[in-house]
Amino acid sequence: MSYSQISGRIAREFDIKISKATVLRWCRGTNNTFNRMRKVALDPSPALAYIIGAYFGTLQQPGMVTTATTSS
Repeated sequence: MSYSQISGRIAREFDIKISKATVLRWCRGTNNTFNRMRKVALDPSPALAYIIGAYFGTLQQPGMVTTATTSS
């Protein structure tokens, strides 16, 4: 099926207009339908371990006293 055929079929079946360029980007994987970020690879790696450690290292530890200041 060509990109214009795909675009036309979507238009007929769902009553919405999709450009051939959008279909092309979908097929190439360079465009996400819902404008979301692409999935992140969470395979074990030193970089992932660093980020997880930094995240959990900044959480409040038991018995730790924190103070908050506010301006009046």
